[in-house]
Amino acid sequence: MKAWKGVHKKDNYPILLLVGILFFCSSIYITIHYVPQFETRIGFVPYDPFMVFLPAIDVSFWVFFILYGAIVFGAYYFIQHPKLFLMILFSFGFMYWFRAICISFVPLNEPTLLIPLKDPLIEKLGIYQQFIKKDLFFSGHFASIFIPWLVIRKQQVRWVFLLCSIAIGLLVMIQHIHYSFDIFGAIVFSYLAVYCATKILERFIPEG
Repeated sequence: MKAWKGVHKKDNYPILLLVGILFFCSSIYITIHYVPQFETRIGFVPYDPFMVFLPAIDVSFWVFFILYGAIVFGAYYFIQHPKLFLMILFSFGFMYWFRAICISFVPLNEPTLLIPLKDPLIEKLGIYQQFIKKDLFFSGHFASIFIPWLVIRKQQVRWVFLLCSIAIGLLVMIQHIHYSFDIFGAIVFSYLAVYCATKILERFIPEG
């Protein structure tokens, strides 16, 4: 791929790429192996004025349709832009670490009308799904679509991720798997994650 030609010769890039991959993998590891332990924790159900007006509807198909579509589209886009690829690796890494920390310190119980989210692809493959209910603050579904909107500069592509973010935010609340402030929190920590990633890359790749 032309965009990657000679990138290994650039100062710090190969090292940063390796560090970014390891950092991202560590955040996924902590999400898979650390976060689920809070399922047995006793939390509280906060009052959410927005959720009162939203009916509880199973929109699992549309959540994953948009999510998987955005992931495939995003992967195709970022793989063509080495610097943005680094940015997204570090941004996601920070976001998932922030999320694990937030879940540790914010003991929430699931919304009263929660409908378990079912991944149609996983169901088709016959793979067992363990549905985690208390990984609430903040929403990883929303943040994982919102961060690309923050990182990408091409307006046409940004619009795709912005619209997908809005749709995901509404759908996870309609499914009642997240409170509205889980979405607002995701916005704040997405900005913080991108900020941290930007500072690191500016330090080691000044021209990027």
